[in-house]
Amino acid sequence: MKRRLIQRFGDNIIISSSRIGRPSVICFRDVGKKIIEDSWYNKRAVNEEEEKFRIVKLAAKIIRDDIRSRAYNVQEYPPADDFLHDATSVVPETLNCFMEGILISIILFIFVYEDWILRH
Repeated sequence: MKRRLIQRFGDNIIISSSRIGRPSVICFRDVGKKIIEDSWYNKRAVNEEEEKFRIVKLAAKIIRDDIRSRAYNVQEYPPADDFLHDATSVVPETLNCFMEGILISIILFIFVYEDWILRH
């Protein structure tokens, strides 16, 4: 069955095998993204403020779907002294992009604010 699913869906499916006696988990990649893209233009808000919130909520859905669609190894954990080594490899690119956008804005604000304080 697993082989047939992989043949049919290829890279669009993730099959996560669990311990003996427990069922495997099957997830489709980009399903949430496709649904969001299809409804994106149909649900545009007239009010600019409402549109901002709609965009943020959709970004949250995309990131949440990307997190859920990834397969994580829960059988082995890194040692406590090396826990964060290579931690970015398990962070979806969408979440990383979103956080970089926020952090860059904050860092730029801090530099501008510090520069203003030093000049006055």
